Amino acid sequence: MAGKIYRVEFYELRGANLQQLLEANINSKLIKNAKNLDLNTLKMARSKDKFLGSILVEFE
Repeated sequence: MAGKIYRVEFYELRGANLQQLLEANINSKLIKNAKNLDLNTLKMARSKDKFLGSILVEFE
């Protein structure tokens, strides 16, 4: 009996990196003041995550 096949995608999470900058209260080139980051800037950073590739995985 065949198992289920899933596609697993890999991304470089640039939005997650920005979140780490926020938590550390560090200024960066993307944001002038990490303490005053608005939701739109965070959404923009997350939309720029870099797709690295994908694989198919079968689970039985």
